[in-house]
Order: sequence, then structure tokens, then C-alpha cells
Amino acid sequence: MGKLYVSAVAPVKLAMTITPGDSGVDLTTPTAVVFRAQPPGNGAEVAWTGALSAATVGSVTASHTFSVSDLPAAGAYLVFAELTVPSGT
Repeated sequence: MGKLYVSAVAPVKLAMTITPGDSGVDLTTPTAVVFRAQPPGNGAEVAWTGALSAATVGSVTASHTFSVSDLPAAGAYLVFAELTVPSGT
């Protein structure tokens, strides 16, 4: 991934390949993804909507295209993807 910057916008995006690990989840079943992000300096957690693609039983790609308000501060963001699956989140 290239460098991100404050107020980054499309076409800049985050892409994450997700694998099931030991969970046994079939990754062709998720219906949605939300990225949860903790901004630098312990700011309030934010949620970024995402899109799913390239789903197989063993992996799925989740991506988010940035909008101007997504990265308000410089620094390291802690980000994880939350998948919605038929049996719950």
C-alpha cells in the first residue's frame, strides 16, 4: 500500500486480505464489512464502510476508499475489519 496522508481521498484506498485462521468460517458467506479505526492519540473510534471482493472459502479481500474526513490526523491508526456473516458479526 502507498503512503496515506491527512485528508486522503479517492482513489486512495485501504485493502486487506482476510483469512479464517482457526475459526473455520467460510469466507464466501460474509455480507458486509466495516473497518474500525482508532486514530492516533487515543481519539474516538471511527467506522469506515467497506466492500468485499475476491471471496473464496479461504480468503476474502476487504477494501475502503478514503473520503476527505477519514484521516483527520497524522500518525499511526489501529485498524481492524469487522465482517458480517449469516450467523452474526
